[in-house]
Amino acid sequence: CGSDSSVTGCDSSDFGATLEVADLDGDGDGEVIVGAPRMKVRDADSGGAVLVYDAEGDRPFLLSDVLFLSSAEEGDRLGSSLAIGRTGGQEFVIAGAPGNEKTALMFCSSFSSGLAPRCD
Repeated sequence: CGSDSSVTGCDSSDFGATLEVADLDGDGDGEVIVGAPRMKVRDADSGGAVLVYDAEGDRPFLLSDVLFLSSAEEGDRLGSSLAIGRTGGQEFVIAGAPGNEKTALMFCSSFSSGLAPRCD
């Protein structure tokens, strides 16, 4: 799984509830996008998160980013559903948060610049 200072609780996160593969950084290799709808976000139980794993060459998959709603509240469950879209040659992630009655659209073109996008 993986966590950072804002998201914790891999053990009870429903890690892998949803999975997608997309080339978010434009390097020609697909990243693995994993939904963890019960992950704790800034002390909000089941705020949910979307974790992005990248592999380069022979190295194993590494956690490259954790996406979450900056306004996460208990029970949002971001990552309960995932879809990949494409516009202008760029792939992006669409993640559902049914507890918040929202869908987060994450344009991920900034992955290649090393900047971690956040969604609202």
